[in-house]
Amino acid sequence: VDHNFQAYNAQNVGLDGNWEIDIFGGSRRATEAAFAQAEAAGWTVADAWVSLTTQIGMSYIQLRTTQALIDVARTNLVLQSETYDILKSRLDSGIGDELAVNQCAYVVEQTRARIPQLLAAEESLKNALAILAGELPGALHAKLAPTDVARDWMLAPQRLEGLPLDMIRTRPDVKIKERQLAAQAARIGVAKAAWFPRLFVTGTVGFENSKSTPLFTRDSFMASLGPSVSWPIFQGGAIYANVKATEAKTQELAYAYELALDKAYGEVRDAYSAYTQEYHRYQALQGAVKAATDAVTISKDLYKNGLKDFNNVLDAQRSRLQLEEEFVLSRGQITLELISLYKALGGGLAFAD
Repeated sequence: VDHNFQAYNAQNVGLDGNWEIDIFGGSRRATEAAFAQAEAAGWTVADAWVSLTTQIGMSYIQLRTTQALIDVARTNLVLQSETYDILKSRLDSGIGDELAVNQCAYVVEQTRARIPQLLAAEESLKNALAILAGELPGALHAKLAPTDVARDWMLAPQRLEGLPLDMIRTRPDVKIKERQLAAQAARIGVAKAAWFPRLFVTGTVGFENSKSTPLFTRDSFMASLGPSVSWPIFQGGAIYANVKATEAKTQELAYAYELALDKAYGEVRDAYSAYTQEYHRYQALQGAVKAATDAVTISKDLYKNGLKDFNNVLDAQRSRLQLEEEFVLSRGQITLELISLYKALGGGLAFAD
């Protein structure tokens, strides 16, 4: 038996497409949810920048405050050393008080012992700032060196009613909650759209040839177009449960958004109160430092005239050093509270909406 076989070659090139006719808005709502979630991610980055810049600002103020404390300690060390030299000279001349010399000596050494601790804190803060700025520790030491120019960051407190509290709604962390809520609300529309049929248009366009028909000619052209419907009519219980779950999640995020607003408002009030009260403390310490300086001068004069013992001089010097340190710390603390207030109001990114 002879069998004759004829070779048959067929080729086809084409594109298939499937388009949904979004009559009931499910796809539109899904797109809205995706955009809102993307915006939430963008505000997450903004919130990270606010935290970073706040940390840099606070570390910088802490550094300058520490350097000011070093200057106070060194200035007092010089003054206390001068007093010690005078007392030691009087003792060597046979007219001094050995107890007063020893008392003055331990005050001098107490002040001297304070300086290494402050220098270690200064080095640590410089290195921390370099790391926050993306540099190697030690790279910014020249820029962060103490300056001879005295700076005062004092600003008069404002009334709370005058603060732009509307900015709270555009704080990055609040915007994250708002955009997450918006995305979840859009998902309710996606879930409800599952109740209705989904209409599709399916099409194919291309070329198909056989042995006798060349490819990419009019005779080999083919096209088809037709509708289709998808309707999960036997999944009503699952759809209903999904809608309810989506609505419950939306309510949860609504509460989270309200809580974020309340916390933001509380942070603004706390920061403003801390700033204002520290400002009043700073003003009181100004007068205290002046009084302590005068007390040191008066106590020295009384001691020289034999009217008071040297303990009064020691007490006055210790009080002045303590008050000067508190004054410097208060000045730095006011600036730290001001940075906290700016952060509570959005950290400068509240206008980025």
